Amino acid sequence: MSAKTTSSAKKDARFIKVNSPTCEKRISPLKFWEIENYFVCPVVGMCLSFLEQKQLLKKSGFEIEDKTPFAMHEALVACSGNENRLSRLANKLLNRKFGQKAAVLHSLNSLDFKTRFKTDFESEDCLMVTWAAVTNPCLSAELKMEIFGEIHMSMHWNSDQVIKLKKESSKLRAETRELRLSNRKYRGYGRSLQKDNHDLRQQNSRLKAALAALKHNYHNLKDELVATNLRNHDAENEQVCQNLQERVNLLMADVKGKDRLLTASVTKNSRLLSEVTLLQKINHRLQDETQEVMAEMASLNRCDANCPSFDLCKKRILMVGGMTRIEFLYRDLVEKSGGVFEYHDGYMKRGTRKLENSLCRADVVICPVSCNSHTACDMVKNLAKKHNKTVHMLANSSLSSVYRVLSEKNEGTIN
Repeated sequence: MSAKTTSSAKKDARFIKVNSPTCEKRISPLKFWEIENYFVCPVVGMCLSFLEQKQLLKKSGFEIEDKTPFAMHEALVACSGNENRLSRLANKLLNRKFGQKAAVLHSLNSLDFKTRFKTDFESEDCLMVTWAAVTNPCLSAELKMEIFGEIHMSMHWNSDQVIKLKKESSKLRAETRELRLSNRKYRGYGRSLQKDNHDLRQQNSRLKAALAALKHNYHNLKDELVATNLRNHDAENEQVCQNLQERVNLLMADVKGKDRLLTASVTKNSRLLSEVTLLQKINHRLQDETQEVMAEMASLNRCDANCPSFDLCKKRILMVGGMTRIEFLYRDLVEKSGGVFEYHDGYMKRGTRKLENSLCRADVVICPVSCNSHTACDMVKNLAKKHNKTVHMLANSSLSSVYRVLSEKNEGTIN
């Protein structure tokens, strides 16, 4: 297609054929400075982002430095009274964003347009259909006032949702800060264990060197003793041999003591290495779960029956087993969602009475399989069946798994 043909097509796109009893000719949509005054504020506030408003004002020569968002909004509203550089720039940007789809809606008659507006205004095309309504020259004053009412009330409803989202966002930011502090605490603990591990490795090296020296001395003394026994058979030599044997015995005892100390050090070193590995895994998992919580915080858009705080209010949550080291994180997750947290470590050596009493009081029971014995899991299932309680058997004991159970809105899960 040639550039001339493309330019002609763009020019003709400004005109539409309206199939309406009141508008039966090809007409041009209303310009930004031609729309009704009561539509200007909603159009500027809804159809133009804050960044687009700044760019329009900057292009038109308006000084935006140190200007508040309200002042920039007022400047754009004020320019709509007549055709000027700023109103032309605003009209061009709005047509570029919504003009092509709006032209299709302009071809509808008033009844079909009204029906289409009500449908699209509740969808992701709400901004486009708003621009189509305010620039349609064939709509009656009554219909435009009805459309303005819909837009005006939606802005009030959106303000309520914004307040709720801000409250929820503030709460989640506080929880994220606490998770970061806990994460930082574990990182510090891991670094301390790594330093201890390094010191133990150096100590092990020194002990190995000392042990090697003792073994060398022992073999030298043993060889000396054997040579002395072969050379000398008189009483004096016998006494020397006895002294040497005593020295050998003392050295052997010292070697055994050093060997035991080395074995204990190696065992302690292995245990500390295991703890470091475990804490590193916990640290990575906490980082991943922190990111998940932040992602879920960004996706929240309402506070209703889907919200964990809504469901957990005054509910007693019993957790059997799990990672004892992060019990305080489980507790924070439940209590900051409005619930009452109770914990049982899953050990059955002291009997089942305590577990049964806790389960009877609970509204929700959570039992991670990965951090519990078969005996504890079976006991929880049997007691839940006996007392008609719902039990959530989790594949793992991570915070995200517990969070997902508490966030479910299935009526059979938390009721």
